[in-house]
Amino acid sequence: MSKGWKKHIGYDWHEFGAWVKESRQTVGWTLEQFGKKIGIVHKGTIAKIEQGKQGLSVPQREQVVDLLADELTKLKDLPSRREFIKAAGLFVAGLRPAVEEPNTNKKPLGPVNLPPSRIIQELDELVFDMGASLIRAWDTCLFQGHSRLVYQEAGPQYHLLRESSKLDDAEIALTAIRFGIRWARAHEAVFSWFERNAGAIAIYNDIEARIINRWIARPLRNRDIARTYVHLLALRGTLYREIGLRNKALSDFQKGETLARNIGEASLLINIVCDTAHLWVGEGEKARWMEELERAREVARSAQATEREIFDVLIMYTEGAGYKRLAFDARGFLSMSEREALAAMAIREFQESQSQIKDHWLDYVIKAGVLGHPLITSVSEAQCLIWTDPAALEEKLIGLKQRVTSEYPSLLGKVAISEPWLQGWSGWNANNPLPVFDLSGKVGFDGKPKPRFSR
Repeated sequence: MSKGWKKHIGYDWHEFGAWVKESRQTVGWTLEQFGKKIGIVHKGTIAKIEQGKQGLSVPQREQVVDLLADELTKLKDLPSRREFIKAAGLFVAGLRPAVEEPNTNKKPLGPVNLPPSRIIQELDELVFDMGASLIRAWDTCLFQGHSRLVYQEAGPQYHLLRESSKLDDAEIALTAIRFGIRWARAHEAVFSWFERNAGAIAIYNDIEARIINRWIARPLRNRDIARTYVHLLALRGTLYREIGLRNKALSDFQKGETLARNIGEASLLINIVCDTAHLWVGEGEKARWMEELERAREVARSAQATEREIFDVLIMYTEGAGYKRLAFDARGFLSMSEREALAAMAIREFQESQSQIKDHWLDYVIKAGVLGHPLITSVSEAQCLIWTDPAALEEKLIGLKQRVTSEYPSLLGKVAISEPWLQGWSGWNANNPLPVFDLSGKVGFDGKPKPRFSR
């Protein structure tokens, strides 16, 4: 790609420098501190960048944007972050440089009469350069209250790339797959918990059919595409599990596990094994659940020391989710005291996993699906209160509702089925069987299917 063309994709030295200075001062870094973080020793160079007297390459701009944007996000300064990215000339989160009105007195910026083949080549290179920044921005927006924005922007971007004639190029194909996955995950976060599955599964199926199958047939030989495919299988398998399609879920999990082992990806492997464990506990197969958890621990024990912490947290969360499933088992085999004990263990595991994740939960969620998202964990904890402290359930749900509405709309479905549960206790006496609190919302307190159920 010509330097002139790259220079004029929207990068404004002066505007970008002003945002660098404002952002650096907002987060409280000196010129020296900021320089060390981006690998520039002389503070005079940083000063020139901030004054708009010196430019940066695309990789350098991406590094600066990532660093300062992450810090600004912690300060809830997302509007500044978007303007900052725009000033950097990066096509992030659907932003495009403003199209200027023609001015005959101005010298044209960059080449204007490129042949079609050259334009296509440079557009493909632009995808390569910008794809990673776009995905990072969407991941931050998606899991911190801006899922609707990602849903609106990732879909068109995915549709544009999936029609590309260059999908045999690994980088173009990989970027298209990643765009599609972000669109599907935004779908999961926006639509009701009990309606989101079919649409998201359709997106994952489309990615597999249109793009991934091109590479499987060769056979699959690109490690990055293989890794991303395992992630897709884990996400889709989880959705199949939720709607009761056990065989399809197991097929995705088994395929994903085999592929993760073949490419030596322990983090993907343990995620798949934990997903499989949760499938079996949802089926009431406690022994198989425990076997899968032990398999996950074996993977963790054989992993590198730097990976063990995240693996242990993932296993802990999965175990807590399993205890919750057992506490709500609708088969009626457990006494109230047994359900209370299981719910208490679930709450303990949830709280412990969250305390270990701390401010790094976003990394866990990106790598492992929805596991670890604090709002999902909080709703699960609230549901467990029906056994441990039912009087506290209503207040807990009221407190969660506002955050769920703004940050993770699909969770409103889980909140909605939990709100009437106190009615089950109010109409129960000790001479009757325990009321049934169904996590799917399809079964009434008497254990019978609800008529005309729809969500």
